[in-house]
Amino acid sequence: LKNIIVWEECYLSFWIAMISFILSVVCFLIPWGFFLKWTSRITAWVAFGPWMILLDKFYINHLTEEEMTDEKKLEYTNKRKKWLDKQKEEAQLAREKASKLRDFKQYMFGQRICRVNILKKDRYYDVPLPTSSASVYNPKSKSLGELAMQEAGYHRKRVNGQQLIGEMIPKIYENPST
Repeated sequence: LKNIIVWEECYLSFWIAMISFILSVVCFLIPWGFFLKWTSRITAWVAFGPWMILLDKFYINHLTEEEMTDEKKLEYTNKRKKWLDKQKEEAQLAREKASKLRDFKQYMFGQRICRVNILKKDRYYDVPLPTSSASVYNPKSKSLGELAMQEAGYHRKRVNGQQLIGEMIPKIYENPST
């Protein structure tokens, strides 16, 4: 949040400021009194209109005593309890799996575990000094074959990350080599 406020995350800060400005102009131009008055009227008529008597005649009054018995309520309660127990079990298994993976990462990587930023790729902010300067970079020219080999990833070494795969004994995910 601090990085957005001080514009370190410049793209995100720009879009938040732009959307806020557009919403403020739109909200200024909307006649809110008229809009709220008619919205509430339409909602009341749709929810509580004269057709509610049809619902009472054709649905509510035709329910028999059998449909309102305790057996139906008990059956519904049991069905809901089974569903909740299933949800609890799935949540517990997900927590256990996350805990196991976290413990395996701690065991395998120790002190080298790090969190990777999602939005900002910079680890340190680069603030240029007043005395700094820039010069043109002219790389040596390469042949078409050398460029093709470089794009294909020839002689490129890939370092595997900290992503683990596997259920019982997690192993490091190895990216296919290029």
